[in-house]
Amino acid sequence: MNRFCAMGGVRLTRRCVATFNEEPVAFQFTTADLEGGASSLIRLKHNMSVLDFARAQLLSVQAGERRARSYEALVLSHNATL
Repeated sequence: MNRFCAMGGVRLTRRCVATFNEEPVAFQFTTADLEGGASSLIRLKHNMSVLDFARAQLLSVQAGERRARSYEALVLSHNATL
């Protein structure tokens, strides 16, 4: 979280940081967690917001994990003879 904020120039509210530090597992950020609200979202090239980009990256990682756990990968990992 600290690295993302530093890299993106995002500032979180004190309440958000305190809540995150108490229970970081499965914590979900919203635009209300940003100082200045939704108007403070940082923009990337082609007017894509950082939040949308982060969601796309997460979806890509999840798809890769599911592909790795597919039936074909399972069979190949057990060195099947057929």
